[in-house]
Amino acid sequence: MFPMIMPEVVTGVLNSGVQAVIIEAFGAGNLPVNRPEISKAFKDACDKGIILVVRTQCLKGGVNALYAVGKQLLDLGVISAADMTSEACVTKIGYLLGKGYSTEEIKKLM
Repeated sequence: MFPMIMPEVVTGVLNSGVQAVIIEAFGAGNLPVNRPEISKAFKDACDKGIILVVRTQCLKGGVNALYAVGKQLLDLGVISAADMTSEACVTKIGYLLGKGYSTEEIKKLM
């Protein structure tokens, strides 16, 4: 994710048949969610059962719901990766999907 990403790119990825997407945020979970098209794309994806996991690109820490953007993401249904690395997220999601867990079960286990 980057600040000036076009909403069509986000929507295109989320509507491509994926089961899960790991979003690499900047800072403590900052994303351009003040752009309604992107927020709607995230909400629609979560409503369809697509697993959205957001993680920070920072070396330490995780996405924090104490900040407005982090809270907004969680309210949309996006899952916080806490302090997991990208590799850990990919591995964990792949494992859980491979085992046949439901979206709700995966949200709890992440």
